[in-house]
Amino acid sequence: MSKKKHVPRRRPVLRKSPAISRRVSSYILEQGTPDDLQNAVTSHERLKKFWWDFHFELEYQRDLIRDRLLEAVAAEASPDYTFSSWQRAVPWKYSLNPLSCVGSRTNGGGRFNIGDIDPSRFLMFQALYLAENKDTAIQETLGQIPNSESGLSAREIALAAPNSETFVSVSGELDRVLDLTKPGSLAGFVELTKNFKIPASLRSEAKHIGLTPPEVIGSVTLLLETILDFNWKLYPMQFDLPSNSQILGQLARAAQLDGVVYPSKFTRKRCLAVFLSNFENGNSFIRFDHEAPPGVAPRRVDRTNWKSFESPDGP
Repeated sequence: MSKKKHVPRRRPVLRKSPAISRRVSSYILEQGTPDDLQNAVTSHERLKKFWWDFHFELEYQRDLIRDRLLEAVAAEASPDYTFSSWQRAVPWKYSLNPLSCVGSRTNGGGRFNIGDIDPSRFLMFQALYLAENKDTAIQETLGQIPNSESGLSAREIALAAPNSETFVSVSGELDRVLDLTKPGSLAGFVELTKNFKIPASLRSEAKHIGLTPPEVIGSVTLLLETILDFNWKLYPMQFDLPSNSQILGQLARAAQLDGVVYPSKFTRKRCLAVFLSNFENGNSFIRFDHEAPPGVAPRRVDRTNWKSFESPDGP
């Protein structure tokens, strides 16, 4: 990857700078002296405390205007969102229940749902992930990133992965979704959050640990950049905190939306994160497009049976 001159920029209102990943990845346990290792551990602990303090400061400010934030998210909802012949990719072991979203709770969760980060502090919720075509589904499922050193694209890496995957074609209709492929879909949200304040103490601590002092983001473009970041799993995996996209998914679900439509960072095709729990009082549904083999779970999920698709025991 070619080196680029570092240009400071405004930081996201939800939280954090993707640039932190470069600092964290520099701590390689197999190299260095015991003192180097201890310094790395101490530095990581200080980074973790900083991001925790940062997260809960902004969480407090969001909570002060929570109702208005939910109204802003709901106001941008697209009604009666239909999709046809989209793809669901699941590991082979889930082939008998391909519409189950239990797996979205593991490994910190999915892009728009909070998983097993820290259940005592962050309420888990599930999501069912779909993609517009198979190419997008496999790349989103395996989460591969282009490798400049090997010259392989994200698609080539995904297809080369040894995982056994099952693809299912599905269609459906959702009552209301937040469509991030629409320009300005988060304009109302940003308008409410752009005036959040970052305490001087956090700015000072950022400087002490070598970070660019964070700033509140002021545009939809930059907010979407953090939500659709390739490396969105850094914060749940490294710091036990939800990512910006997971926070947005939490708000969309609380606003009673059935899902979030977003462009794949790999193919630019559309993807869907569906909150089955919001099917309860609506007409949303998802169904298989073709006859299922014997033993496969019910071929349709709607308000009558959605709970079973979020249960570890299955339908």
